Amino acid sequence: STVLLDWLKSPFVLAARNDLTVEIALLEKSMRRYQVHGGWQALQSAVNRLVDVEEHILESTQQLLKLLQGHTRSWLLKSQNLQQWFCLLNNTLDGLDMRAPLAADGAGAQLLSLIAQLSEQAQRMPIAALSLHEFRALLALHIEQAAFRELEDDSPAYVTFLPLNGARMRTFDAVI
Repeated sequence: STVLLDWLKSPFVLAARNDLTVEIALLEKSMRRYQVHGGWQALQSAVNRLVDVEEHILESTQQLLKLLQGHTRSWLLKSQNLQQWFCLLNNTLDGLDMRAPLAADGAGAQLLSLIAQLSEQAQRMPIAALSLHEFRALLALHIEQAAFRELEDDSPAYVTFLPLNGARMRTFDAVI
């Protein structure tokens, strides 16, 4: 439940939603008041039990929960081929209004580019069905191997994210 709240607070998730900040506060309030630790039904029930909430905010928070639950349900499939997983990922990015905010961010744009490349490659690779765990591991591997490049050329300092093996034989002012 705290993971859900942290994720919803990201500037890349549902950025166009008008009452998102108020909805998140309502979710957080209901989770704490009724000690909800997980489960869509428990969270929905806790939100419904709140009485000191404006009706339109309560309705919009319930709609938010239904939206999130619908997208979550899509990811609970046992296995799919790689092309289907990337289609689901792209549909989720669009359905949760994540694509535009990610595209406006330097690192986010590079992530979207990587996902587009992998999606295109997946269309050409007939591969056996993968579980969600296997798909996430494959995606994490590609993200880990990708090097983030800061896009501004006139900056006096550069930040580069590299996997450890990409740092060999290079000098840096600082390493974290």
